[in-house]
Amino acid sequence: TYDVVAYIEYEGEDVTGERSEGATITTPDAEIPAPGNLEVEEDQGTVIITWEPVTGDDVDGYVIYRSEDDQDYGVIATVPGTDANSHIDRDVEPGKTYYYIVKAKKDNKESAGAGPEEITLRPAIPVVEGLEAEANRDGSIGLTWEPVDDADSYVILRSSEDDPDDFIY
Repeated sequence: TYDVVAYIEYEGEDVTGERSEGATITTPDAEIPAPGNLEVEEDQGTVIITWEPVTGDDVDGYVIYRSEDDQDYGVIATVPGTDANSHIDRDVEPGKTYYYIVKAKKDNKESAGAGPEEITLRPAIPVVEGLEAEANRDGSIGLTWEPVDDADSYVILRSSEDDPDDFIY
């Protein structure tokens, strides 16, 4: 609250007026610092989201937002802790594009966002179906299968009866 009093010099003396009506102001809370260096990376069908945490005790966690169109973002996770710096998004689909924003939070307030960062996941590769093996008269083995759309090549794996889990490329 602020008050103001006027002073006047009158005949060599300082004379004060009456105190004004008080004016009260509420100062806004300090801005919450944003996390830095947001990065997203695909790893075996998941998205690993990393960021540089805010230094000091200015935050109590981070809120991760995701969008499929860089317009409509929704919260996918809240990561507690001042030093938290990563999250794994497992709820993703092959071949889709995602956008991520990370915000620091303190109590019920959030910082400006780090991001958006975009990632397009690799498309799913279908399982080869219809595999058949045939022994030829010359001792060779003939293999046939149904082709996979858009496959550039195939890798043939071979195992022995003695160790069916040990494949040779």
